[in-house]
Amino acid sequence: MRDFDIISLDLETSGTDEEETTILSIGCVRLSDLQPFYADIRHKSLTVVPEAMRVNGIDITKVDGPTRQPLSKVDEAVRAWLRSDEFYQEGKTYTLVPMGMNVGTFDMEFVREHLPKSAALFGYRSMDLNSMIFAEAVRTNVPFKHVKRAAKMIGTSYAHAHVPNLGPHHALWDAYSNIGVFHYLEDAKANTVGEVVWEGGKPSNV
Repeated sequence: MRDFDIISLDLETSGTDEEETTILSIGCVRLSDLQPFYADIRHKSLTVVPEAMRVNGIDITKVDGPTRQPLSKVDEAVRAWLRSDEFYQEGKTYTLVPMGMNVGTFDMEFVREHLPKSAALFGYRSMDLNSMIFAEAVRTNVPFKHVKRAAKMIGTSYAHAHVPNLGPHHALWDAYSNIGVFHYLEDAKANTVGEVVWEGGKPSNV
């Protein structure tokens, strides 16, 4: 029986350096029951990288808004949400595995820097979806970019089905999209969602 859960994790940040910039929002979805967590984080001052803000579309003039929570409270809330996972075991370092695109080299670096209490509950190993895409490309002898495009199409359909009022570069939407990509890649059988067909060869639209 499986003794761990996979936590789809996505952050929107004010830049790419976890020491110089910070987290603006966090979205998580549990693989086991699809329960989500989302929070917008309040900052009174911060360093921003213009390109990052163009990508995430967050209005920098509103990051001190009253509906947002400070990092310390978000850290406590994420920690409580992680502890509520049925797979969580006190003192075990492998039961909650973070999963996402570049999650180990980007998202978890920010989590460790800015949400240390939550970081302590995540497993020290992570599941990078890009690695799964490479593995599928090798298995099927299909170019990486074709597999990734098809996987992200499935992820888009999955996210729209669960949070239709959101869109790409919203942390919760991206977390749901990761779940769709994961299911697509781990399912060896043919997958069909919308107009995307995958039968083990080169992905195509029909």
